[in-house]
Amino acid sequence: MSVLLEVEGLTRHFVTRRSPFGRPLATVKAVDGVDLTVPAGSTLALVGETGCGKSTLGRLILRLFEPMSGDIRFEGRSILAFGEKELRAGAACRTARLAPAIAFTPILPSAESPPIRPSVAVLRL
Repeated sequence: MSVLLEVEGLTRHFVTRRSPFGRPLATVKAVDGVDLTVPAGSTLALVGETGCGKSTLGRLILRLFEPMSGDIRFEGRSILAFGEKELRAGAACRTARLAPAIAFTPILPSAESPPIRPSVAVLRL
């Protein structure tokens, strides 16, 4: 199966406190060296505790934040090298947030549940 999305060594830190002279005193490692591969036709869900970097990772993949290091490839092409026109073509991309009480409370047992088809694309270029 072909690879739709591939992330390698993605890193993003944020400065949380600066000295009176502007020098960084404290940083938060929001995303630090993340690697993942999403095959075509599959769905990716990021699950974790509050503040663990799920939203930041999604924003990095959508290029709403610029990574400090690493690479993001969509269908084999690095989206970090995309120009403004190519980025605008993907402007309809969005993330989906699920309410935990609804998302993890199945109505039918898994053996009887119909297959779930994702209604929101995380990344579509």
